[in-house]
Amino acid sequence: MTEAILRRSPAPVGAAPVVAEPPRERGTERRYNPFDLNLYASWAREDPSLRPETITQGTTDPYIAIRIVRQLGRTDLDRLLPAVTLLGRFDRPMLRGELAGSDEKFESAYYDLSSQEWIDYQPDPSLNTTFLEVDRNLRPRLLSYYRGDQDRSVLLREARERLGPALARLAEERPLTEIGVDLADAAMRLLPPPDAARLWDKVAGKIRAQCDWA
Repeated sequence: MTEAILRRSPAPVGAAPVVAEPPRERGTERRYNPFDLNLYASWAREDPSLRPETITQGTTDPYIAIRIVRQLGRTDLDRLLPAVTLLGRFDRPMLRGELAGSDEKFESAYYDLSSQEWIDYQPDPSLNTTFLEVDRNLRPRLLSYYRGDQDRSVLLREARERLGPALARLAEERPLTEIGVDLADAAMRLLPPPDAARLWDKVAGKIRAQCDWA
């Protein structure tokens, strides 16, 4: 198991060099990513049935495929995952349009999402809301999981096409003090460039009006 974990946890290409004092010859030993080491070691401790082959086989990230996606199953959380992956950090209104049905159904899914080990719960008193954020080390791997497969990449593209306009409407409807960096950033990231530029013009208009700029 140890060797399987080490094989799946190499240090990123271009990792920062180790500087020793006093200087010494650079070693040739392999270096590892501490985040990945902790991720797989924790998985192995919590699941005694986990086998080394599960970690090493295939090209799909096994932690994402098994520990996250398979564990979610065919649930509302599974349907929300492409949007959650694209957003990174979001509050209820930013995600609400991705799940059809009653508010009670959405609240149940949002609560379950907030309890996932890879989600950070972040109250924001300044905006009177609560954000959820995907673990910043894990989000690139979620994006790679979707982008690395043709069928999954369609789910990501469809989520982008829904989210961009929905977030733009939120930003247009809210007063400037309630827009927040996360909403503005997500909307402009997920919109096509011409639409993002138009949204920024509208936000800039709100800034000029509130600040009484000429």
